[in-house]
Order: sequence, then C-alpha cells, then structure tokens
Amino acid sequence: MNKGRINQIIGPVIDLEFKEGQLPAIFNAIKVRREDGTDLVLEAQQHLGENLVRCVAMDSTDGMVRGMEALDTGEPISVPVGAAVLGRLINVVGEAMACGTPCVVTDVGDARELIGASGRVVTPSDPNAVALALLELLQATPIARRNLGEVGRERVGNRPCFLSFDIDFVDPAFAPGTGTPEVGGPTSREALTFLRSLAGLDFRGFDCVEVSPQFDPSGVTALLAANACFEMLSLLAMRY
Repeated sequence: MNKGRINQIIGPVIDLEFKEGQLPAIFNAIKVRREDGTDLVLEAQQHLGENLVRCVAMDSTDGMVRGMEALDTGEPISVPVGAAVLGRLINVVGEAMACGTPCVVTDVGDARELIGASGRVVTPSDPNAVALALLELLQATPIARRNLGEVGRERVGNRPCFLSFDIDFVDPAFAPGTGTPEVGGPTSREALTFLRSLAGLDFRGFDCVEVSPQFDPSGVTALLAANACFEMLSLLAMRY
C-alpha cells in the first residue's frame, strides 16, 4: 500500500502528497490514523498535479495536522452485504453502528464473542466479522403471550450480555419523546414488565436510547426512561 502525507487541510477537504508515480486512483479509500488509534477515511477526488491528490473526509477532520501519514488502501470505499448485516446500521464507510453502545467481550470455547446489542464476533482471527447469532427479530404479539425472560435465556443462556432499551418501541401514547415512534407498541407498564422478566441473566451493562425531550414537553418519556434505568439497575442488584 502506498503511503503519503497530509499537505493541506481545508475543512472536510484534505490534500495529500505521495511519491511520484504512487498517486491513489480516483475514488480510492485512504486512511489517516488519528491519535486515539481510530482511522479517518478519505476518498480521493482529484489529481492536482505535483504529486498531490485532493480528498474528501468521511468524518470530522478535527485533530488532523500537516505531515500526518496517509495510507492508500488501493480500493474504493466498500460496504458489507449479506445476512450478517441484516438489522444493523451501517455508516458511510461500511462500519457497523449500534447506537453508540459498548459491548462486552467474553471467551466461549475456542471463540471470542462480542455480546451486545449488535450480535457477536465469531472468531479471534477476524474481530470485525459480525454474525447475527444473538440477534433475532421478534414480533411484539408473540412476546406478549410469552415470558420475555424465557426468550432471553434461550438466546443468551449463561453468557454475559448487554441490554439496550430503545424507548421508541413503546407506543407513542406513553413515550412520545422520540424521533422514531412505533405506533401499536407496548404500554409503559408492559415495557417495564418485560424488563423485570429478564431477572437472572448475566448482564454486564445497560443503556436507554432514542429519548428526545424536545418532542415531549410533558416529560413522560423521560420519566419512563428513568424508570427503565432503575429497573435495569435493579436487575443487577437482584443478581449480586
């Protein structure tokens, strides 16, 4: 892979300098390593002459400075496809998103698993390979007829897990303060009952997401979120 250096930064536009004859092809993905160890992905847009290529950043250029090393990947930006990405949010550079929630890594037999809201890592040699082994689409009506804790124990067993409570699955009559309301969802009482039924699972962390107070002047959504957080902490207290 060809290496270059940042020559100029103008907002989201970054000019890179490479050795003669090593300019990246137009639309190639180029990575610049940030100080925190993450990569900023650039896309080559224009050859300027004098061994310079103009690129557009796919994320904020905060922290970028002249002289930082840039690595030409030799291929365009790509996005994964297939069953492993069903039900997941994918950002513009093909990275899986999960509402910003952290996950827990645990060893299970000869495989390392990333237990969280987004599935798991299936092999130690490929930490970015995500499978949907722990993610299943469940309709609300069958769950209402069955103890959600039973479903959770069937799917997770004794493994560590992370619980993400998405407030927008509650009917907007009870939680209007969200940007993605789900009409016909459970009541606030049913949602809290779902949480209580999960007692006994080996939770290592929780979050409550999608609360948008600006859409709910009454504050009932925030009250439900606070109660959901209390119930989640209670799950830990009951276990330990």
